[in-house]
Amino acid sequence: MELRDSTITLIQQLEEETGLAVQVTAVASLDTLATVKMARGGQAMHHVMFNPLAEAPPDYLICRDCAFALRQYAPPPADRVELAPSDVGRDRVEEQLRAPKGPVHRYHLDDERVTTLRDKLYGGMMLQLKTTPVGMRVDEWLLEEYPDLADLQQAYARQRILDDMQMLSEEVRSLTPPRPLMASLAMNAAFAEFWARRWQEPQLVEPYRAPGSYRDGRALLRVWDGLPRDPGSDRALVDEWARILGLSDWYQWRTFPTPSPPPEKPAEER
Repeated sequence: MELRDSTITLIQQLEEETGLAVQVTAVASLDTLATVKMARGGQAMHHVMFNPLAEAPPDYLICRDCAFALRQYAPPPADRVELAPSDVGRDRVEEQLRAPKGPVHRYHLDDERVTTLRDKLYGGMMLQLKTTPVGMRVDEWLLEEYPDLADLQQAYARQRILDDMQMLSEEVRSLTPPRPLMASLAMNAAFAEFWARRWQEPQLVEPYRAPGSYRDGRALLRVWDGLPRDPGSDRALVDEWARILGLSDWYQWRTFPTPSPPPEKPAEER
């Protein structure tokens, strides 16, 4: 499987703008289409991996992850941060799980299952908060700069919109405490509305009207529309979404471990 020209161009852009090498590897055993491991800490290289045997092209996912890395590295090193978990957030999820009418009592969950469910719910919610608003910035940029990826981008987005609707099922709703459920549905509604506007398909957000998530999703989109598009504003964007969702104290920001640049070769070796 050959990568598209746009994918190769964006990989080269990541290398040039971050000053760090990009290693591209075809991995037939990869259990996903593609993944990008961003350079961090002692790993002074970005690593792009894709499955050459997969039927679907990996280009959009590679480009999306490369664009995330470009945004992460855009601010000066001292200003680079990443969203990190906090004990407060985990504790809040567990409190809601153990509430008198919560899932723990309804399903008679033991401590081990409570811990597993807590970590799954909390981890998923933090990943969604970290990637959804910034991911929409990435998608907007890719539409403008790499329109030849639009077919793959649309296929991915439509599949995600379908997958997101699983949160509306009675089984999932009964296992998910109110705050994580409300937050996740609101972000799903915002994502659906983002694409509904671009494709002129308002029916994509109809499933979220009944649970009230449509209103919350529109509030998130108003913030998304109102803040600057530059990567330096990504932290403020996530914080504003968290404020609207009631999650402001559920996470923390920590310094991103920017790797040291490789030493320059002596002049005679260049």
